[in-house]
Amino acid sequence: MVILPKDRQSQTKWTVKLTWFHNTVCEELEQDATEERMMRYTRGYIMQLIGGILFPDASDSRVHISWLPLLKNLDACGRLSWGFAVLAW
Repeated sequence: MVILPKDRQSQTKWTVKLTWFHNTVCEELEQDATEERMMRYTRGYIMQLIGGILFPDASDSRVHISWLPLLKNLDACGRLSWGFAVLAW
């Protein structure tokens, strides 16, 4: 699972700055990255898509952490109805 930041500048009670995901979780992926590292990178990248494009907040700079549990199982995540959720947003 994605590890959340401990500093108060990057995280509020319910949101995380998109730049934190970009700078910490989605730093350049190594050629010999482990499967765990690739999954962490993938979840961080998806969180950036969720917070920056699909479900942006008013400032377009934070993402709500309530989306994280949906990314626990990436296979199941692909079967969710994201299109309907975006339209309802």
